Amino acid sequence: MADSQIEAVFVGGSAGSFEPFARLMKSVMGSDMPPIVVVFHLMRNVENRVIDLLKFRTGRQEIMEAEEKSALRRGWLYVAPANYHLLIEDDRTFSLDVSDAVEFSRPSIDVTFESAARVYGPRLTGVLLSGSNSDGSFGMRCIESNGGQVIVQNPEEAEFKTMPGSCIRSLEHPRIYTLNQIEDFLSGIRA
Repeated sequence: MADSQIEAVFVGGSAGSFEPFARLMKSVMGSDMPPIVVVFHLMRNVENRVIDLLKFRTGRQEIMEAEEKSALRRGWLYVAPANYHLLIEDDRTFSLDVSDAVEFSRPSIDVTFESAARVYGPRLTGVLLSGSNSDGSFGMRCIESNGGQVIVQNPEEAEFKTMPGSCIRSLEHPRIYTLNQIEDFLSGIRA
């Protein structure tokens, strides 16, 4: 499948993932990119400044918190809100859920990736960055088993190796990329 057929990119990360993610987005965001959805492990009941920080770091305004029933649009970056699981519906809109935390996290990368894999199938790319637990491993397996592409940050350059390392061990055919390689890959999926 040609990379231009990718309909969405979903990124997950926890400890040590914000700075690498912001760097990637500064390089690859644009109106010709499929929608990008990021799930960070965010602290509950603390004001979320992630949107403002990403706008500042990337110089882009097409960044928003995912909202119930809003549709994913090309060229936009969506951030999973704190204290909600983020799901993707069959009509490619967001749904928010307050069920129990998964891997001590809400939002959970696994929950979001699993729903996205079901909706997008082989037209989905999942990217997992630095983190200190195993959230994301199951979700990336779902993406892989539905024919999507799975890219894991090389644990040797991740600030926290647990998340990418756990994911790599759980996948059949992970692409283990440095941040520069992830940037090159994402730059290649523009329309």
